[in-house]
Amino acid sequence: MNPHVSWKREDAKIAPPHSTLAEGLRYAELGIDAYKAKMSEQTQFKNYLALFLIPLSAAALAMGIDGANATAIAALGLTGAATFGVGNFLTSQPRQLVYGAGAKAINCAKAAVLPLDFSDSDYTAFKHQLRLLENAMDDMRGKDPKDDDDKALLDKSKEVFRQGQQLDGELKGASGALITAIDKIVIDVDLAIESTTGELQSVSTIIGGLAQTAARFTATQDPLKAASSSAKGFVPMIDDPKEALRKSIHGVNAFITRVASAKPLEALKECGVTAIDTSFKIQPPGPLTLHKAQPQLLIVEGGKAPYTADLIDRAKGISVTKPIAFGNQILIEATEDLPAGTKYRLYIADSASPTHSMLVDLVSGNTAPSPGDSSVDQGSKKDTLDANESDELKKLLEANFDALGASLKEKIKLPITVAVYQDPPSVEIALATKAGAQLTKEEQGIDTYKGWIERTLKKTNINTTIVEASEKEVKLRLTPPKPN
Repeated sequence: MNPHVSWKREDAKIAPPHSTLAEGLRYAELGIDAYKAKMSEQTQFKNYLALFLIPLSAAALAMGIDGANATAIAALGLTGAATFGVGNFLTSQPRQLVYGAGAKAINCAKAAVLPLDFSDSDYTAFKHQLRLLENAMDDMRGKDPKDDDDKALLDKSKEVFRQGQQLDGELKGASGALITAIDKIVIDVDLAIESTTGELQSVSTIIGGLAQTAARFTATQDPLKAASSSAKGFVPMIDDPKEALRKSIHGVNAFITRVASAKPLEALKECGVTAIDTSFKIQPPGPLTLHKAQPQLLIVEGGKAPYTADLIDRAKGISVTKPIAFGNQILIEATEDLPAGTKYRLYIADSASPTHSMLVDLVSGNTAPSPGDSSVDQGSKKDTLDANESDELKKLLEANFDALGASLKEKIKLPITVAVYQDPPSVEIALATKAGAQLTKEEQGIDTYKGWIERTLKKTNINTTIVEASEKEVKLRLTPPKPN
């Protein structure tokens, strides 16, 4: 009896039209049925073994009573013992438990990707809304929007469109991803059958990784609802490009919200998945010192490949490459001598969402900096400028705090921490959340704070970047434009 279980991928093929997950779900059902059949087969074999051993034992007993040859009785007894031993090996209870664990793991894998199960009609409607949004964005750009609200709406449309494109890609690959995960589960089951522990070792990792895809999508504020709450009875014209853009954002965002609002975690706890981690980190975390012809290797841990890695400001003499196209390694090298102590910033993002990104500091180390040269660590040391300047900015920011919006005001606590730096001249603002509050990915985004900062400082040429963002804190760096 072969202890390993297999089934054919070809049997999962379904003629279109079908849902985005149809073939993957069919493959999963075939796997669950195969493991159930193996468990049933084991039980039947045990029953047959018992039926075989009972008459065998009876025969040996009868031969003893009749005074038969001792050698024949011994041979019959050894046959029964051997049969019993082999039968117990082939029908071990731990093995049945492994088959059951395999079936349960496949069920968990199904639950992890179910948020990406779109019917054929739903997927067609989603693609239609995505095309409408793209057209509405083009129309809005053609009007050359200058109003702050128009620009904010266009920025929101770009964010929703990016997420929509990513969702489209995930929907197309969802079935294949489920099948690949199930194949990994089968390997884990086979290893457990051969091992002495009889436990699945990688199931929680496989399923947790599968669940990350849907968990990365974040719903944004609905612009239609926001507009209706502030319009106060205004009825827009049918050909109003702004209204058309709002409706298109609403249409795509509805599908993103459907995926983002799914909560499969409770079902996944059955397979040891207690949390769905969508974050990633870089090793080493930086800052990195660059020397000519001495490449530095960064390793991305977590997140979703492929990863994007680019310098914030293009710099001659620095090479950023990925040795393996879809791997988690990023190679940074100074290809020529760089100005001593010059600082660069490397932007790294995963492919799941534009809101998942990190910045890594790079510093040229070709020449030892002179004592007291703060340019090596630009912005990392607080300068000794007059504290009143910091306090004045804090007052300005707090005075315009209402501009952040009611929902965000409920999460952010005052006072706002402000640090002033001299070289380069910049200001860092740290916004911490109230106890128990958590910022969404959208609320961590730079677009949430740009308008607030511009209104506060009455300047639109302040360069605003996010230094760090998490559910508990956002750090913003404000840098004035370089003098001509």
